[in-house]
Amino acid sequence: MNFAIKSLGASLCAAAFVFAAPAVSASTVTMKFTGVAPGISGQVDTNLGSGTHWQSTKMGALNWNVTGHSGSSVLDGLSSLLTWCIELTQGVSQGSSYTYNVVEDVTDSWVNQVERLYTANQSAIGTNVGAAAMQMAIWELTHAGGDNGNVTSGNIKTRANGNASVYNQAATLANSWLADLENATAVGWKVVKLTNDKAQDQITFQQVLATPLPGAALMFLSALGLGGMARRKKRVAEPLAA
Repeated sequence: MNFAIKSLGASLCAAAFVFAAPAVSASTVTMKFTGVAPGISGQVDTNLGSGTHWQSTKMGALNWNVTGHSGSSVLDGLSSLLTWCIELTQGVSQGSSYTYNVVEDVTDSWVNQVERLYTANQSAIGTNVGAAAMQMAIWELTHAGGDNGNVTSGNIKTRANGNASVYNQAATLANSWLADLENATAVGWKVVKLTNDKAQDQITFQQVLATPLPGAALMFLSALGLGGMARRKKRVAEPLAA
């Protein structure tokens, strides 16, 4: 009997380490770009330093139809996706398809700030002003590290191209989010990065919910001396879909 319990406990420990190990296989997603909506027209300075080089663009959520997968990732099973631009020197063309590498464990220095930004303010992206504000704030964090918390000045800046009133609302909202970023937490959403050497890199967000193990499983593991492991919360993920 003691041998059986010890063997079962060892098996459970081994299984726990297997399930905790990150996936190492590369995965890709193929998507067709269908446009930016919600969002607004504007201009962004792509020079990222002294001097300016203004580029006309759409600021908001990029919409995609997912047409294929290779490997396995959190995007499997999705037919559509919303993303946000994180690269100003590349572009994507409406109606064109692109194959992106899916990076789930993103290590860029801006990740925590962007996750806090999105967790605190994602409920606003359903409007033109909110979606534009989110894109401007993401640019500020990914390209300038939030250097001055202002999307209209500094190393990364934007300006109106058309409706100045709507742009000003979006810029003011983005700046208010950046100013309050230190009070936000990153519990709720995780960055998933999409990279392509010949197209604009994107990010999307994976919803992360902390849930405890069922009570019966917790009691069983505790009886085997594994209660400490069982009490660690697992994460259930759902990617953001359009």
